[in-house]
Amino acid sequence: MEVASLKRNLSVANGIMGGIYALDNGQRILAYGALLWICKIKARKGGEKLPLALFLKDFYVKMSDARFLNRFFCLPSIIEELLGYYGSGKKLPEDTESVAGRVMALSMLPYYPLDHLYYLATLSPNILGLNADRMSRWSCIAWTVYVVADLVAAWARISNLLEEAKRSGADTGEKSSKVAKLQRQQKITNLLLRMACALCDLPMAMHWSVSNGPLNDKQIGWLGVGGGIFGLWLKWRRATISTQG
Repeated sequence: MEVASLKRNLSVANGIMGGIYALDNGQRILAYGALLWICKIKARKGGEKLPLALFLKDFYVKMSDARFLNRFFCLPSIIEELLGYYGSGKKLPEDTESVAGRVMALSMLPYYPLDHLYYLATLSPNILGLNADRMSRWSCIAWTVYVVADLVAAWARISNLLEEAKRSGADTGEKSSKVAKLQRQQKITNLLLRMACALCDLPMAMHWSVSNGPLNDKQIGWLGVGGGIFGLWLKWRRATISTQG
């Protein structure tokens, strides 16, 4: 039984990490975990010159590069999503969750190209002649819009689920079935994890949207690791629940 359970969990983990967004969560934990370690070493006098600190800094930079390169392949999925919204010719729903979902997709349309241009502008020589800081700020402004819309959409969905539970109880005159109640609880838990991830992203997005943002490396490190853990936790829950269903 232990071998079978291990094999099942490995299968779920391999399936999750096969997705580019889950892969980014894993790389995010590694990158910002290294940044936190660097901060701990630097707290000691002269620690920033130690070989381990230099090694971790290089690891952080290279892992961040990997995340930038992964995002080069994300824009087509956003275009596909927008075509689903605006290419059908059907009237679009105007509820809060749906509107917020469209804002999320639209905000990613400028985010990814600006993010790509920022990365290219950091390479030497800067043959494109772009201002890397400006590209970064604009992309992070788009990211901020996305995160705020994500929080609105998730909260609207939670509110709808809670209202649905009240209506179900009022209509039947009795408690909802155990299955329906469990499904609602699972959805709400997933949405809370989604919001936790977004709340980790929001300070970072706002920080990089302005010059000389207020966060220090240690704060960025904790937010980065936290957002990555919440993101992977959410994907793990979704995958395990779908396999159980």
